Amino acid sequence: MTKSPEKFRECPDGTIICPGWAPPQASTRTCLRKPVWARDIGTCRRATQGEKHIIIDLKQQKVFYYVGTTLVGVSPMSSGKEGYGTPRGTYKIIQKDANYKSGTYGVLRSKSTGAVVNGDYNARAGGAPAGTYFDPAPMPYWMRITGGYGMHVGFVTGYPVSHGCVRLPEDMAKIFFEHTPIGTKVTIR
Repeated sequence: MTKSPEKFRECPDGTIICPGWAPPQASTRTCLRKPVWARDIGTCRRATQGEKHIIIDLKQQKVFYYVGTTLVGVSPMSSGKEGYGTPRGTYKIIQKDANYKSGTYGVLRSKSTGAVVNGDYNARAGGAPAGTYFDPAPMPYWMRITGGYGMHVGFVTGYPVSHGCVRLPEDMAKIFFEHTPIGTKVTIR
């Protein structure tokens, strides 16, 4: 008989409970604020073994991090907005850079004052106009999935707003980055 994977339970208020975990002198109904990572709440009772696998759910706007069949992390996210869809499919992490900067998106700044002239500039539109320079968008804890798409720190709304990447809250982007080797399977659905 195959055992089904352990899963976090989501409470009505949107908080998450780790399977088999209960804080001292509390019931297993205790809810935790999300995002959540197993080590932050005292690891789940069973040791987590097996291949790492990240599932990006575009409909739910959540990222699920598995080790083997055990769900060890859940995070809200923001994916690509209309016209900039995040590509569905199965990929692998092919590059990691904790201090990555976009080669395409960023802001235009005035050379004389440094003030932002255009807050959503696409460098593919051509060279920076006279008197300005391109300041690339920082994408900390970058993990490239395919082509120009990756997971990184960014403003998370819980609905699609990015240029196609998967934006994560800083704490979870850092945790995912630290625990994810190159070659980790990523499913975007």
